[in-house]
Amino acid sequence: MSLVMIGFNPNRAEQLRMKKGFRRAFIAGECGITSNYLSLLMHGHRAPSERVLNLMALALGTSTDYLTGKSDDPSPPKGQVA
Repeated sequence: MSLVMIGFNPNRAEQLRMKKGFRRAFIAGECGITSNYLSLLMHGHRAPSERVLNLMALALGTSTDYLTGKSDDPSPPKGQVA
């Protein structure tokens, strides 16, 4: 398992968070990280682990491919409810 995911796009994560009306504390809680660490991720100072990236995608109702720029479709993967 990779410790750091290259290509994480914090702007996409932040835009989805705001669009859905989620507070940063909610996303941090869903990912099992502190709000301070989430802030580092969202400002591009750190890259999330694979685990955190998966949890963030789930919390935001999108795919890891969208958060890493591999896809331009923010829809959740098939079988996942947003």
